[in-house]
Amino acid sequence: MTKNIISKIAAICAAAAIASGTAVLPSSAADSYSITITDNDSVYCPEFTDGRVDVTADNSVVNPDEDEYLDFTVYNSSGEDVHISSPVSENCFVQKLTADGWVTVYGNDLEAVPIPYDDIYEYNDGTIYYYEDDEVLPPYFAYTDSLNVSGFEDGDYRMGFYTNYYSVNYLYFTVRRSISAVLSESMVYTGDTSLKLNITNNLPYETVMNLDPELCVIEKYSGGKWTILQPKKSSGFYDTDTVIAPYETEGFTVDLSCYGELSKGEYRLSFDWNSDDVYYMPMNGSDTFGTCTVNFKVTEPMTMTIIPTSVDKASDMKVRVKITNNSDSKLRIYDYGKLQKKLGTKWHDVRFKSNAKELSGYRTISPGKTAVVEIKLDDYYNVKTLGEKKYRIELPINGKSYYCTFTISHGKYYTIK
Repeated sequence: MTKNIISKIAAICAAAAIASGTAVLPSSAADSYSITITDNDSVYCPEFTDGRVDVTADNSVVNPDEDEYLDFTVYNSSGEDVHISSPVSENCFVQKLTADGWVTVYGNDLEAVPIPYDDIYEYNDGTIYYYEDDEVLPPYFAYTDSLNVSGFEDGDYRMGFYTNYYSVNYLYFTVRRSISAVLSESMVYTGDTSLKLNITNNLPYETVMNLDPELCVIEKYSGGKWTILQPKKSSGFYDTDTVIAPYETEGFTVDLSCYGELSKGEYRLSFDWNSDDVYYMPMNGSDTFGTCTVNFKVTEPMTMTIIPTSVDKASDMKVRVKITNNSDSKLRIYDYGKLQKKLGTKWHDVRFKSNAKELSGYRTISPGKTAVVEIKLDDYYNVKTLGEKKYRIELPINGKSYYCTFTISHGKYYTIK
């Protein structure tokens, strides 16, 4: 007699045992399987509870300045055995609450589903997996562990882990340092020479922020490691009131012009803070001074690419540039079309025609939108003299000049790309 068994369990989809042993077939969270068993008398289907447990933290608000770890307890109140893997191993994931919802910052919520398996068995000419690397939490027993949160930014989080192979459990917690800092603007762009921060004093006494740019530490992430940037010039005399009252938030602007323009990439800024409030000063001095770090990413306000074109005649050559607005404000593009040619290592202006009309183009691009700007080269330049060189076109955007590079080649067609 044939019987189909369909299981929706995420990490163990079906289990069958015959007289010689037990067979377990793993699956991803999204799959289900149909297994055909010809001998109905030998069918054994174990029943798995949902594996839900009670998870509590000793302190749901963790201050990494005082303790790097979130201590928590997993309690099995189901009255049945629950399979559990280490919640702080590769079988866990951590998500941060953002304006876009829960964003995974550690691990992978899908990859965490299967419990690791070690042994592989051959059964009926097929490969069968057997799970071993999990532990059994007996009824009414507790499991304790710690999660290192020192690498997490301040904010609200939840840690997820699985029990009984497919049941997800969450532990909600908050990371809040003695002094915390966040960007007051949503984006930092290439060419910016300042960083605007909202700094919060979470302590019961006044603290002083040391925001002198030359005494701060700014690092860039490159090649898999953080590299400290050195100032290119002196920032001059720094005289700013940086005292923050207890439990207050203040806005500050850190002038980073001494480091030059920040290029695209990932950065972090660290600054020291201290307090001389003797009344509240702890005996061990642990909360009277420290370092605050804020991570930020520098992005291009827009992306620009040349749209390749080929024409029969030189007089028909056009430069077409596709521009996408990556910022959260409108881009204003005006008087674009100034052409430069690369000779050696330097860029030189290409001379206008004596009767060329004025550059007077104007476009706007809304946040998140894409537009194409176009310039017909023959309107401004003697196109027959444009050799097979590297060129760039100037695009003044929001008061700053940007350049898009391209090449001109001659053959059967005149090609720009």
